[in-house]
Amino acid sequence: MKKTLVILILLSVILTSALSSCSGESPCSYYYEETDEGIILLFYKDDESAVTVPSDIGGKPVVGIGPDCFLKKNMKSVTIPDGIKSIDSFAFRTCLSLSELYVSGSVEYIGVHAFDDTPWYANQKEDEFVVIGDGILVKYNGESDNIAIPETVKSIACALGGKEGIDVRSISLPEGIRTICGNAFTGTSWRRSLTDEFTVVGDGILIKYNGEGGEVTVPEGIKAVSGAFYDSSKVTSVTLPSTLERIESYSFACTYGQVFRENGSTRPSRISKLESVTIPDSVNYIGHSAFYNCSSLVSISLPDSLLTIAPLTFGFCENLASVSVPDSVCSVSSMAFGETTALKTLEFGKSLKFIGDGVFFLSGIEEISLPEGFRYLSGNVFAQCKSLSRITFPSSTETIIENAFSGCSETLIIRGKAGSAAQTVAESAGLTFERS
Repeated sequence: MKKTLVILILLSVILTSALSSCSGESPCSYYYEETDEGIILLFYKDDESAVTVPSDIGGKPVVGIGPDCFLKKNMKSVTIPDGIKSIDSFAFRTCLSLSELYVSGSVEYIGVHAFDDTPWYANQKEDEFVVIGDGILVKYNGESDNIAIPETVKSIACALGGKEGIDVRSISLPEGIRTICGNAFTGTSWRRSLTDEFTVVGDGILIKYNGEGGEVTVPEGIKAVSGAFYDSSKVTSVTLPSTLERIESYSFACTYGQVFRENGSTRPSRISKLESVTIPDSVNYIGHSAFYNCSSLVSISLPDSLLTIAPLTFGFCENLASVSVPDSVCSVSSMAFGETTALKTLEFGKSLKFIGDGVFFLSGIEEISLPEGFRYLSGNVFAQCKSLSRITFPSSTETIIENAFSGCSETLIIRGKAGSAAQTVAESAGLTFERS
């Protein structure tokens, strides 16, 4: 069996893109994207034991940590300084040595599973409510069937139900709560007891749809959808309002009767009837597993303001054949299109720089061309993609993990410039290289 190789191509010229204008405490340690608000970190390239996230790069403020940014890294401690506003899903997941964590009070949002499988998270056992940053509940250790969320909590980033032998019958929420992860209330009697057609809490957060199904139009004024259509078997189409800003994790997901394993060997139940979703351009965030296992979904257009495609967003969407990806998308996170067997091709825009672990695992992808400016391809991205016949890399590609093509056809053609990372990985993997 071939060893997994990391192919690093060091450029001999000074890059003029945003990715190379690094400065500050950790020069050039990150791939990142510049936005109007500031810099979003996409991927940490180094492997230091103590990490202080930079507060600025090139004189511009760092405001966010994207999904997968530190996934599976080996650091022991992390300091997140003042100025960082968001930490997305899987950002530090499976950092198996991470035991010390400092999060600044400026952090307003943390995505679901951001710190899962870390010693730090496992050790948070003393407090009933583990709250970090600016009032973000990241872990609930209580065992009550009547949960009263403290008034100091402004965001919920963890599940409140699901503990064996405990049926949560009542949950009280602070009036001003601003974000709620989509799986916060799953498996609770309290959620099942909600009978309004549209249950809205906090600042316009829709947490449950309880109507007759079919074609659903979400009313204007709703700012966020959070798990509202989770495990729905009645809804065939959804039109979202122009006021909507966020689609939180698991909002349309169907996981009924299924336990997910990362190798994809466990298949979920196919209960979703959702065929189409109309997403307005006002939406700037779509969370982890938002459309997970929507097995009837055929096509979707993503909004022009979207920066990242979160982990498992379309995982197990077996009939998804067409996805319109806007130019604004700069990263695609782990397993985002895992087991999308009907998806034959996908065109990315000019901003794409990073593709995370297993993004197209067991998909039906046949051919793909990555845009100029693309930098990093993670492991197992195209694992078991038996139909993949050709992939084209631009000259900007710096890093390709060889096992990105594990289980692909031996006739796979890798195209790129002579002497590039594409040629190096093709030769290492015993695949055909073709000059572009």
